[in-house]
Amino acid sequence: MTALRLGAATQWLCVCEPTAELLSALAATPLLEAAASALPSEPPNSDTAASFIEAVLEKSQLRSECPEQLVSAVMRLLALVQPVDPHGRDVLCRLAVAALLAWR
Repeated sequence: MTALRLGAATQWLCVCEPTAELLSALAATPLLEAAASALPSEPPNSDTAASFIEAVLEKSQLRSECPEQLVSAVMRLLALVQPVDPHGRDVLCRLAVAALLAWR
């Protein structure tokens, strides 16, 4: 069920242009926590979670200034993920790079 929610949220993010307020609110939703929980799991759940986080990062990159709440939430999420296999480590590295590029 989590993968379905994250997939739907990812598609929604891809078609909308979120405001800074919406990105701040997104940081406080359970969606980021669900993505963090799904990241260490097996594909396709980990890939769905990574796609959601990448969509969030992509949308935050479009803003002239990313909301601090979102940056903090994503940084906490990435710090807490403990990948257990090479695929999980690859996903985490990809997300760290995406965050770096989005917020430079």
